[in-house]
Amino acid sequence: MRKTTLAIAGFMLCAAPLIAADEPFGSRPAVSSAAEGPGADASGEPQPWGTTNFTAVSLSTWGFTPLGDGQWGHFAATGWSQRAAAGNTTTCADVHLPTGSRLSFITTFTNDTDAANDITYTLFDFQIVNSTSLTPFVFSTSGAPGIQRVLRSISPAVVIEGTHAYVLCIGHGAVGSTNQSAGATLWYQLQVSPAPATATFPNDVPTTSGFYRFVEALAAAGITGGCAPGSFCPNDPVTRGQMAVFLSTALGLHFPN
Repeated sequence: MRKTTLAIAGFMLCAAPLIAADEPFGSRPAVSSAAEGPGADASGEPQPWGTTNFTAVSLSTWGFTPLGDGQWGHFAATGWSQRAAAGNTTTCADVHLPTGSRLSFITTFTNDTDAANDITYTLFDFQIVNSTSLTPFVFSTSGAPGIQRVLRSISPAVVIEGTHAYVLCIGHGAVGSTNQSAGATLWYQLQVSPAPATATFPNDVPTTSGFYRFVEALAAAGITGGCAPGSFCPNDPVTRGQMAVFLSTALGLHFPN
């Protein structure tokens, strides 16, 4: 799995070999910015921080594992495209995203060249504790032949749970189908944790405070222990030393030994 923040222009450079002139994908289709990704800032680039911007996680077909006895071929020119040669025609890959983040979009990369078969993307959500399974996202290329690179909404969004496992599977149709896929890009947002029922600093940041949820998130993450037992001192100025503690702890800063 490759985690990256992608500018629209940078993404097009990255994806260009996907449909090079000597590729079965043929000539490059026109693609709107909406197909690239959501939540870009003024520079056109999504940023991997904050709760409004999106971060992209790209899954190349090299990272997908065939189910059963599937035999697969990657086109040597790029290593992206993949199709069934024999056996099972579905491949799957683990999805690893930060716990608590919100998965809202997926960009699918497909080349439906088989009139009798469709390409299907399915996101599975497995609850490890009780072995139950959900399918929060299913997409099929039915009625959409040819090369498609489309940003699709996952609705409702999936909040990543630490006790769940997430798997993305791509099905290519029957054995011998000429359909091709080129992986997927998942788009998620970070979130601030929900507020707990009991205040850590009841003396000056009670549950009714507008700062409550955010102060509690800092405390739960070990970024602050307050200024005194039961107190956070929200109106006190922050010294440069305190700021160093806050930032270093929050970012997990380190240096080589």
